[in-house]
Amino acid sequence: MAVDPLEPSPAPGAYTNNTARLKINEIAAAGNTNELGIADLVASVDPLLAANIDNRVVVKAPADLSGSIDSSKLYIIDGIIDFSGTGFNITVPVGGFTYEGLGASVSMLKCTDDGYQMFVSPVGGCGNIEGGNCAIEASGVGSSVYAVTGATGSEAFEHNRVLWNNCSSMGYVDGFRQGLELNTVRFYGQPTLEFRGTWSGGYRQSTSLVRFLDVAMAGPIFKAGAGLTFGSRFLTDVNADLSNSAALFDFSASNFIKTSSLEVVSASIERNGVADASDQTISPNIDQNSVYSLWKRNTGIADTHTGGRVVITTEVTNPIAAQSAFEDILGTFTASGLVHFSNPSGSQILHNGSDPRDYNVFTFLVVDGAQGEEVAVRAVKWNSSLAVFEDVGTQTRQINALVGGRDVAFFDALFPVTLDKDDYLKLQIANNTSGSSLTAEIGSGMYLDER
Repeated sequence: MAVDPLEPSPAPGAYTNNTARLKINEIAAAGNTNELGIADLVASVDPLLAANIDNRVVVKAPADLSGSIDSSKLYIIDGIIDFSGTGFNITVPVGGFTYEGLGASVSMLKCTDDGYQMFVSPVGGCGNIEGGNCAIEASGVGSSVYAVTGATGSEAFEHNRVLWNNCSSMGYVDGFRQGLELNTVRFYGQPTLEFRGTWSGGYRQSTSLVRFLDVAMAGPIFKAGAGLTFGSRFLTDVNADLSNSAALFDFSASNFIKTSSLEVVSASIERNGVADASDQTISPNIDQNSVYSLWKRNTGIADTHTGGRVVITTEVTNPIAAQSAFEDILGTFTASGLVHFSNPSGSQILHNGSDPRDYNVFTFLVVDGAQGEEVAVRAVKWNSSLAVFEDVGTQTRQINALVGGRDVAFFDALFPVTLDKDDYLKLQIANNTSGSSLTAEIGSGMYLDER
């Protein structure tokens, strides 16, 4: 039987009562001449079989969700379930709550009461929340969809095809392991989702849409709450149109443990229909250059361009201790444009991040020395894991005899290099002809660019 990829997968046990149906088909295949009778039998038995699936509960009224949730059941949201005026909440048990609708235009969990919280956790915390294929609305003043805390820190918060519509707030989720959104939508209202506590995993929002927010919304779509840390990445590729003062997220570097783990990839961000990648209020507390950021191929939000350069701004002569012996190039080096890198000293470019790892290093130098002598310039890498220096690439040139007293060699080379965290590059020079001193002139240096 072909499966529609856009339809939800059958719940475990959905076909446990299929034996009777198979028997009917067997009788039909045996050539029973009473085909009309068999067809009537199938038509009458199928609904009975469907109603007898033990692991499903059909929700037709708020009361169906207001009591003790059975974590072994899939709750089917049949129609608009309006909690307004009932005082009922959905208390997610420690075993978790799994629910599924029949489509956002058909199935909805709704409440218009003020000060209302739709999903809550019991004393000691709740389990997984896994839902999809429905709409959710909590539109009362001071109301929110979620006020939940994980019981063990191993919980999942996962949604597929959910429309959060006209929500005053999405509320908070505290101390879950991980979260996932696929094909989700936030329309209208002020749908801020707050993360609290330690998330040992991460959160991914993929193929999601944010539109028509309240003009008064001043908070972010994703908010950093008390004690928030992500142990893995937070990733979004959202297509969002923010209102006047709303942010995409207000995360800061302290919310991330691993470098390059705040990923914004192929996102499209606008504010009132206008894309402006220079708008720093989209992410007020962390930017694309942070070592924790990895923002790529976006529209309306700046991208991360890792690398940078160091250039000599004050010349210092290199005395040569021995012929053909490499020494660090002396001079005052000034760094610029360093992203995920730093310049501890001299010509060093230190990798502070973990990803990306693959780069091209360009060396560009003018070296003053004795006419006709052979000079070598190289880039070397400190391999922090092996605690050794490695030759990245060497270029050799002869000092040219130029007009006047200035005799120089020109170096311009490109080498590939792989850099892990705490690896660094630096420039060295050698005189292969004699012990005569050499000087790298102002403007000489090294440039690093992601491959």
